[in-house]
Amino acid sequence: MQGIPFSPDVWKAKLRVLKEKGEAQTRRLSGLKEINQSPNDWELELILENEKFKGIACFLPKGRSNPTLVKYVKPPYHIGETYYVKEAWAVEKKYNHLKPSEIPETATIYYESDGVGEWPINLSIGKWRSPMFMSAWAARHFITITGIKAERLQSITDREAIAEGIDFSCTQPDSGCGCNRRAFARLWNSLNPQYPWSLNPWVFAYTLKLVERDV
Repeated sequence: MQGIPFSPDVWKAKLRVLKEKGEAQTRRLSGLKEINQSPNDWELELILENEKFKGIACFLPKGRSNPTLVKYVKPPYHIGETYYVKEAWAVEKKYNHLKPSEIPETATIYYESDGVGEWPINLSIGKWRSPMFMSAWAARHFITITGIKAERLQSITDREAIAEGIDFSCTQPDSGCGCNRRAFARLWNSLNPQYPWSLNPWVFAYTLKLVERDV
């Protein structure tokens, strides 16, 4: 099973949304590196909907219609598929010398988003490990992708920013104030300094829901 990495604070926010609303969103750059070298030079032609190629985005250089210039970009995650959430994690100190792949599945797992690194429990916890190296057996949350769209980052609405986990004080996301979008932009810039909000990169926007482990 493939995993999707999240930083501790981001996952904590999305989990809150998933439990309250049933669905959340996440915007990802993966797969769009070539397009985002000059995002203003491309326009989205269409997203294929047939069963074999569903979700693949077709980009054309802006102002050009030559089909030989089309760039096909396949999203790394797919509608209907289930993925495990890769979090920052740790096990007991006695396993500090082991690679993640060598840790026995009987080990006790601790998750950074729980705040378990605080005294006194941290005396028994080993080093924190990157979400990138978490195996499926160590995961506690699983999600299914229910929707995908390709768009420019700044296309996000206030309501979608809330679905991303933004918990701003604005209680009227449709009022046009843009409070949640601005809060999301600040969060995005802190996580993606190479592709800042001002660049307005292309992203895949995924809608996801929480599912049980034994799906």
